[in-house]
Amino acid sequence: MKVEICENCGAEIGKLERAFIQEGHIICSKCSERMRAEAKQLSALTISKPGKVTAIGGMRLGAGVCNILAGLVCYWFVLPLLLIPLGIVEIISASNLLKAEPDYPSGLKTIAILEIVAIVTLAGWISLAVGILTLVFLGDPRVKKYLDLLSTENRQEVSSTIQDDTSSFEHN
Repeated sequence: MKVEICENCGAEIGKLERAFIQEGHIICSKCSERMRAEAKQLSALTISKPGKVTAIGGMRLGAGVCNILAGLVCYWFVLPLLLIPLGIVEIISASNLLKAEPDYPSGLKTIAILEIVAIVTLAGWISLAVGILTLVFLGDPRVKKYLDLLSTENRQEVSSTIQDDTSSFEHN
């Protein structure tokens, strides 16, 4: 009978021991247990999206649609026409925030401030409320932590840490 060798640590897998297959590689039970524990740690690193982030996305989507409609309906005034570009930016931002795994949403505070300033058009009442609520929600510690995890710099640090841990694990 052929002796199996663990492709991770190089240990022999005895005749009575069970060999595991991980991503097409034969590994021993000890390595399999370590990899499962590592996978649990990685899943613990990710946090779920706070409800306030989804709320910001939903409010922004609604405000974007309302701003585009207000800009089109009140076209005879010059100022409401400024709501159309704001509405487009709000809808784009909302579509990112409402995804299951959003990209880092840049300009959240800037768009919130623009929503507040939209009151000068005399048609931006909804945007005023959405802008204020967005700024309040962005101050929540869970939202801040979630947005920090989404930032590309932190993702790169986490992935490089994971790669370092994996490479040291393979040499043990």
